[in-house]
Amino acid sequence: MFTKVINSFVLAVTITFSSVTAFAIRSVGNGGGFAEMRVADLFQDLDRFLRVCLTPANVCTIANDTYVDWIKIYSEKPSDQNDYLVSFVNDLTDVNGFVLEGMNLKISHKMLYVDLKTPKSFGDLLAFVISVKQDLMASRLSFQENLQIASAIFKDLKIEELNYKADGASSLLSLSQLKVFDGVSKHLVMGLEDEEKTVNLSETLEKALPCGDLTEWTFNQWSSSVFSKTVYFYGSASAVCNLKHVEKRIMIKAALTTKFLVDEKSITANFFAQ
Repeated sequence: MFTKVINSFVLAVTITFSSVTAFAIRSVGNGGGFAEMRVADLFQDLDRFLRVCLTPANVCTIANDTYVDWIKIYSEKPSDQNDYLVSFVNDLTDVNGFVLEGMNLKISHKMLYVDLKTPKSFGDLLAFVISVKQDLMASRLSFQENLQIASAIFKDLKIEELNYKADGASSLLSLSQLKVFDGVSKHLVMGLEDEEKTVNLSETLEKALPCGDLTEWTFNQWSSSVFSKTVYFYGSASAVCNLKHVEKRIMIKAALTTKFLVDEKSITANFFAQ
């Protein structure tokens, strides 16, 4: 059973804030509960989850003005980075559940839990992190307004995340796979990530599919290699197309520039017989 420590406990995380979501965790303090660790992860990887809502398919059915607000978080480049110490504390009275004091961003435990033992849902925590980020970027709306919008969007959204690091790469280089269920239908968002960006692979995969659309396919058993400034991801793919079960092998290939950065124009995907 999960039990949250509520006394004499502070989880301190030093992260880098800028005009984007490229948070870099510098250090983690003396442990923490599930919700605290989830929020720390979301601060670091917020762009990965925003990408789910910013695809042309509009999986999250967000309004145009919200799309404009969130695309600013997702796409703006770093310009003025600062290290902030993020602390999760008990005695915070601010109505928004967080306060910035100099370089210290304090977040109340109460914003992360339904009661003393039950963490809030993934959607609620994601909505909170996005709203905090918007507030720190001087949003046109209040924190509470942004939180209400984000909470409604993520109320029924369930996300399963899988991440496969490239073997042989000395830095962050991986294939990410997000399975999204919005309460009605399922969606699949795949991306190729390096230290500076995430490249959406959905369009590339859609064009290469032997049949059906991307949501009908399941991908697993991924392996990888890096050779001669090129990264390769190999996996298994299956789907039911026209009432027939189809199984294929898949290879995703991309050229690498310096520091293991992905050359977006070089990405290809190919399916082969098993």
